[in-house]
Amino acid sequence: MPKGFSSFLSLVRLLPRAIFFLVALSGLYLVATILAAGGSRSLLDDMSSTFRRWYLFPPKTEEEKAQRIVAQINLRMTLLGFGPLGFLRHMMWRALVRPVMGSFLDAKLKDIQKANMGLYAPLNDTEMVIGATTLLDKFLAMALIIKFSGTLSRTQYEDLFEGYGPLSAFSDKISAGSALGVIIGDMQHDFTILRKLRNDFAHSLSPIKLADAGFSNRCRALKMTYELNADVMAACGSVERQKFLQSAAAILLHLAVLIQRGMIERQLIQKNFKEINRLTQEEMEKIRANAATAAKPAT
Repeated sequence: MPKGFSSFLSLVRLLPRAIFFLVALSGLYLVATILAAGGSRSLLDDMSSTFRRWYLFPPKTEEEKAQRIVAQINLRMTLLGFGPLGFLRHMMWRALVRPVMGSFLDAKLKDIQKANMGLYAPLNDTEMVIGATTLLDKFLAMALIIKFSGTLSRTQYEDLFEGYGPLSAFSDKISAGSALGVIIGDMQHDFTILRKLRNDFAHSLSPIKLADAGFSNRCRALKMTYELNADVMAACGSVERQKFLQSAAAILLHLAVLIQRGMIERQLIQKNFKEINRLTQEEMEKIRANAATAAKPAT
């Protein structure tokens, strides 16, 4: 019997069990609904909570929705092996109904999403180092921008991040990221090593490799890691190349999730702008009232 046909038969045999499970689950939920109508909601609430955790029900709160998106991101990352920039296409799957960073920056972010860190694995060491760190540079810029309260125009972006702008250099972005809490924990350590490797490889007049003396110890000292799939690891070859790309992948994942979280936060602010404005006005009225009371002369 062909192997494919045998697998098909196995699935067919499992079908009645799956149908029975769904029917039993539906029946239990019907019982819980009836009990809830009689005043006992504990079973219904527990089942609803469980079904939401299983993704059978839509999320109940915005926080639960954000957690579900992050969980789906992590699942897709595992299934893809590694492709944080491929995974970003899935990460933003529903979030961006309208531009929340400004149309120019939204378009720029979509261009970055087309890249794939795994593509650097087969390249030579110089191409890998410069390509991967350039990608980190671009994502770090976006992670910094998401910390800004407003949106940036093309001119503002160019003044800050290009040419002789204050955040044009990779090292400047790293310093700003540390100050704003974008770069945390071992990221600071690894970013420093990656930045120095980038400078060395970009300015070398002769071919050099990560396995060379002076570079090997730096690569092996990298602390952050992400489990790349077997194909990417094989394409990397040496331990030094693997450690380099694993660190870059882990940092990129952190920045990508940070950007995604910032996008959701901005959407929530836009969605609840009227309520935020109302609460702000109420606080301002309290301040004015207190000031007016304090200004009255004592009798």
